[in-house]
Amino acid sequence: MGFTKLDAGIVLSSIATESSDTFKVWIFLLALCGPDGLVRVSAAALPGICHLPMKIVLASIKKLSGPDRHSRSGEEGGRRIKRVEGGYLIVNYLKYREHTYSQDAAAVRQRKHRAKIRDGHVTFVTSRDVSASASASASSSLRGKGRSKGDDGEGNSRPPVDPDDAALDKALLEAKEEETKLEAELERKRREGGGRRGMSGAGKDMS
Repeated sequence: MGFTKLDAGIVLSSIATESSDTFKVWIFLLALCGPDGLVRVSAAALPGICHLPMKIVLASIKKLSGPDRHSRSGEEGGRRIKRVEGGYLIVNYLKYREHTYSQDAAAVRQRKHRAKIRDGHVTFVTSRDVSASASASASSSLRGKGRSKGDDGEGNSRPPVDPDDAALDKALLEAKEEETKLEAELERKRREGGGRRGMSGAGKDMS
């Protein structure tokens, strides 16, 4: 996938004075450009990519390939692209890509990181690599422990108890015990209340 830094100076350059179609083709070429400054595309494919007629695309390619005496760059006589094997070369691509636009600490770190990637000094680790490494480490750890307090008596390891699960079980047990006590207390009060009502009725009968 292509990536190009877009310099704000483009709006002040001579390319901004060209027709909107030529400017559009130029922007599309920058967007399609690879990290080596090469746009790997044929002229026949550009009309479909740029959504422009072939005649206009060819005229724009000719304009961009020609010298520009008003260009701020003296390279290649102001030409912006060159027809090469495999596509078109953006003449000033590497110049602008390597340009340092910011001295902000984060930007400097990012540039250093990209440089390490380009030089092959950074190794990317995927989540699959991490998962496989963790699984291998866990298996090795279990094999090294052998029989322990977690064995079922026959040398077969039981799965470890999750502390969170144990705490939840304890809390549920305590809640159940509390509920049982509450039900017993309610039953006792109901019985006491029934007894008092019975005694009151007997007293009325005697009177």
